[in-house]
This record gives sequence, C-alpha cells and structure tokens, in this order.
Amino acid sequence: MKQKRILGATLVAATLLSVTATSFAALNEVSARQIAEKQVPAGAVYIAAKDDGPEYEVEFQIATERFTVEINKQTEAVTEIKTKVLDNPGSRIVKLSEADAQNIVRSEFPDAAIHSVKLETDQVYKKFEVTFTAAGIRSGEIEINPETGLIIERDLDY
Repeated sequence: MKQKRILGATLVAATLLSVTATSFAALNEVSARQIAEKQVPAGAVYIAAKDDGPEYEVEFQIATERFTVEINKQTEAVTEIKTKVLDNPGSRIVKLSEADAQNIVRSEFPDAAIHSVKLETDQVYKKFEVTFTAAGIRSGEIEINPETGLIIERDLDY
C-alpha cells in the first residue's frame, strides 16, 4: 500500500514538473520572429533567425536596408535593434556640421542626451558617429552620411 502511494505521488510530481517546464519554456524561433516583426517597417522581408545563446537574432530586409532585432529568450523583451543601409558607406564630402548631426538624431529621439559626435573616416568615406541615450534606450549609436544626412546605421540597446 505504501509503495502505491509513493508511486502515485511520484507520478503526480512528474506530471506537475512536466506541465511547469512546458509553461515556462524559453522563447522559440517562431515567437521570436513574431515579436521582431513588430519592430521593423511593414513590407520588410524575413531573412533568418539565429539562436544566439540567451537571445534570438532575427533579420529582415526592405530594399537596401537590413534590420536585426535581438530578443531575450527568457523575458521575450527586445534587447537591441540594429539597422544598416547596405549601399551607403558614407561620403567623401562633408556638408553637415556636428550640430546638424545632433539635430538628425533628435528628430528621431527628441529627448536624446547626446554623449559624443565624431566625424569618422573609414578608408576614404566619412560619416558622423553620434552616441546618445534616450527614454527607453540604454545606449544608442547612429551613423550619418555627412553629405546627405541619411542615417546609415542605428544600434539601439534597450
């Protein structure tokens, strides 16, 4: 009789453990893609999802712009969004000032606290690199074409 009770209790415990483990399963690729789709423009085409340890890295592309969204598997929170214009390395010509670059960042993030603005040269091409923080953004970096004002890259950590 005692063995039946122990066996019964063991079965109940195993069932509860199984249900609990299933209820708290880590984020899967399909769910990660659904979360990431909400962070990119409509019409962006899904490229791939990569299991990157504690996160999923989900990529999309629209025209010549690539989007990468990182999602924490446990919390299902978006932790980083990166964008990159694929055919714009910068410019050899500088028409904009550092103040113009700051204004471009503030047009997207009005409450941005600008930490630095640098005119960087990568081989022959120049671009402004602006680092900042803003509401909900722990760390942000935006690269801007110094001739046209086009945002070439964004890297936003949440």
